Amino acid sequence: MFFQADPGTSWAGSIAACMEYPHNRPYTADDLVRIITLLRDPVNGCPWDKVQMNFLEEAYEAVDALDLDDPVLMCEELGDVLMQVAFHTCMEQETGRFTWEQVCDGVCQKLIERHPNIFGTQPGYEGITDWDALKN
Repeated sequence: MFFQADPGTSWAGSIAACMEYPHNRPYTADDLVRIITLLRDPVNGCPWDKVQMNFLEEAYEAVDALDLDDPVLMCEELGDVLMQVAFHTCMEQETGRFTWEQVCDGVCQKLIERHPNIFGTQPGYEGITDWDALKN
């Protein structure tokens, strides 16, 4: 069973709490959010993870890995970008601005709306002739 860590939850005696986090793999996006929440715990979290702000650096490293076409490096660097997305989303959730679910919902809605030929809003539609109009 996963910890249901809410922002502000104290993990006194965190060694036992850390050892109880499941080490089963593969981990999921939900695990990523839970782990970041634990790392950002105000009392027992990691001091570095409370202030980390490396989004742009990680994005550049991912672009470099893509340019090199190295699948091992791409997997690692894209994972770092995903971690940054989850990390910044957790920070915003802590302030009550939005949640991980809202980020996921928003991007799914955007993908569906921008692909009417695939998701049935315009069956038989052969292609996008005005991408900017669809974006806006």
